[in-house]
Formats: sequence, C-alpha cells, structure tokens
Amino acid sequence: MLCAVQLAPHNRYVSRCAARFFVHIDDAATAKKILVRNGWVTSDPWLMAAEIAVSTVLKRPSRNIKAGRQLVLSGNLMPYSSSELCFAICKEDYDADKRKDWQKMFRLGLTAPNENSLAQAEYLTKIGAKMDIDYGQYESMSHKSEADTRNYYALAKYEEAFISSVNWMHDFRFSHEPIAFAFDMSCTFLKKYGYSVAILKQWLETHPQDHVVMNNLVYALGLSNKVEEASQILSKINVEKQLKEDVKNGICLLATQGLVAYRKNNIEEGRTKYQLSIDTAKLLRKKGLAAKARLNMIREEVRCVSNYDKNLLNEIDSLSTGDEEETKQLRKDILLEAEKKTKS
Repeated sequence: MLCAVQLAPHNRYVSRCAARFFVHIDDAATAKKILVRNGWVTSDPWLMAAEIAVSTVLKRPSRNIKAGRQLVLSGNLMPYSSSELCFAICKEDYDADKRKDWQKMFRLGLTAPNENSLAQAEYLTKIGAKMDIDYGQYESMSHKSEADTRNYYALAKYEEAFISSVNWMHDFRFSHEPIAFAFDMSCTFLKKYGYSVAILKQWLETHPQDHVVMNNLVYALGLSNKVEEASQILSKINVEKQLKEDVKNGICLLATQGLVAYRKNNIEEGRTKYQLSIDTAKLLRKKGLAAKARLNMIREEVRCVSNYDKNLLNEIDSLSTGDEEETKQLRKDILLEAEKKTKS
C-alpha cells in the first residue's frame, strides 16, 4: 500500500484506499498523512470527506470542515460527488449537537448517495439521529452490504442481517466491524454457534493475536458447550495484561472465564469471575458492560444451578447493555432457561 502511495501520491483512488486500509489496521495517523500529502485534499470533495472522517477517528478537529461546508453549499458539485463530504460534516455537526446543521447535511447527503454515504446514514439513525430514510429507493445500489446489514438489524431481520454482514466481510476483508456484526447476528440472535466459530476461526488465521476475536470465539464455544476447546484458547490469553492494554476486552474476558467455569460445573469459580468482571466494569463506569456481564451471569445461574434464586428473574428488567435489541435477547435467553427448568 505504501508503494502504491509513493507511485501515485496525488491519485484520489489510491489515497482513499490507503487511508481506509490504515484506519482499519489502527494506524489513522498514517492515513491522515497520506491524505494531507495528496495535495488536492483542500479542494477535492472525496479527499476532504476522507480527511474529515480520519480526523474524527483521531479525535482531532479537521481544518477542512469550514471549506467543505462552503463547497457543498456552493452548488458547484454534483450531489453524488458531495454525498460523502456531506455525511463527514454531518457526523461532526451531530457530535457537536448542531441540530439544524447536521439535519441539512443529512438531507443533502441522501440526494444521490453512494454505498458509503448510505451506510453513514444508517449508522447515524442507529445512534439516535431521528431522520427518515426511504431505503427502498436504493434497492438497486450495488456494494451496499454495510448499509444493508445496519438496515436489516434495525428492522430486527437478523437472518438477513447476518447474510449481509458476511457479504460485508468479503467486501472489506481487513475490517473488524463486519466480523463483529456477523458474530453478533449468528451468536446473540440466531444461536448458530457453528457459524460464529467458523467465521471467527477464519479471521484468526490471518490475525492470530486478535484478543477480541479470541474472546468472542471462547464465548461461542462456551455457549455451544465445547468447554475443553474454549479452555485451551483461554489458556493462551493473559487476562491481566488485557485489562491493562484493552480494559474493555479484559472485562469481557473475565466474564467469559465465568461462562466457561459455569459450563464446567465449577459454579463458585463462575460466580467469582463474573462478579470480578461486573465490579471492574462498575469501577471504570462502564455500566453497559457491567449489565451485560450480569445478564450473562444470571442466565448461567438459572441454567446451571438446580435451586437458583428466583429473585434473579426480577432483576433482569432493570439491566441494560446499552443496546436495546441485545438486552432484549439476553433477557429472553434467561426466561427461556427458566422455562426449561420449570418444565423439567
């Protein structure tokens, strides 16, 4: 990729591809340098959009927002050419709570969107932007797997969302996000743990030290009662080190250790690990993670303990992971386990 940039430093396509690649491998600083050095970034709407987006990842203000806004509002650009720039500015305005500004950019961006713009629109509506999208009018658009995935998820069409997320994975093989979506759809909603395991193992072939994916793999194996294989993978992860380097994943790993312990019928160990995960999350004010660990713990307690405390069922409605659909599914899983116990 660096060779391509050296050979064609002012080529829009090369610069944008390189920037996207470096963002996906967690090197947004290099992505920004490539875009800035292109030379056309202050006048080309496609490069401007990419530079503003990369600056957002770096949590630094972009110098191109004012010029980009002027360029969009000048009327000198075709709507298709300005669509990504509109949504790059829209996200900045949305984060700054400039309601009229972001709503204007949102509408302008959807005049003639490409697949990236449509995905951004879906993302913004998912995180709280109350805007209507007539998704049907974009049915014929190609390479919109990311937007399709987000749209199907919003409509609770999880089978379709899973298929789209797999297509999204193939479109962007170096991106972590479609992997995470495919995992959530197959594991959390569809209960197709075999799919989850296959997808995650394929990713780990080229990213063997991806501890987030390793944790997800152990979780899927644990839920499918393949506890020996799950334990083997867990033994390769230094959880204490993860808590220092990636605290969110460290908290999740503690909870996953709890799941595997429960499934091995080591109930006290399972309780201890889950509680440590919950306490750590609360200490760091990560309420969603604490609630997610607690919901998983309650499910395992109901499933694995013969005479579980029935008061646990009264607690689940007060817990929220921060994702409404995920929370509903976890509550549903708990009640299903309780129903199985009642019938047995």
